[in-house]
Amino acid sequence: HIGMELIATEERYVKSLFNLVTNFVVPLRTKIGKEDEVLTRAEFTKIFANVDQLLPLNQKLLESLKEVRTLSLHTYTHTHIHTYVRTHTHKRSVQTEILQRCF
Repeated sequence: HIGMELIATEERYVKSLFNLVTNFVVPLRTKIGKEDEVLTRAEFTKIFANVDQLLPLNQKLLESLKEVRTLSLHTYTHTHIHTYVRTHTHKRSVQTEILQRCF
């Protein structure tokens, strides 16, 4: 049952990442430097860091989980771990940036 829960959780996370990238990251990135710019390049990078790199990474993880129904620690290579470290390192500054922009 743990394996099925991991798969279900990862499916929800991949769906959320997909929606974030599709509905926010891509549209906001295309407006950078244009008249209708919402975020500067620096603000965009601070808020979204490398979130669009997480989507294919987690899609691959989800496929692997479905194939083997178990999580192997070897699934995460050094590169994968580095991607998450970068994302979580920026978390506090992202929260501050969002609060400053919204309130």
